[in-house]
Amino acid sequence: METVESAGGTVTVVYSNGEVTLAGATPAFGFKMEIEDEGPERVRVDFESDENEISVRIEWKDGQLDVEID
Repeated sequence: METVESAGGTVTVVYSNGEVTLAGATPAFGFKMEIEDEGPERVRVDFESDENEISVRIEWKDGQLDVEID
């Protein structure tokens, strides 16, 4: 299990055998969230507030978790 923190909130995934699955997500105060992809190839959760949009993408790449926060 891995938890990724961003300014917009947290995303927790479970992973094994090259698959990544969303275990949970929680928006930070003032943010709302939209789950775009729950796995198994990738997980993507978007967080949005009045001033910010943050996207958290997690996938299995080259034998390890690859995390991008935009």
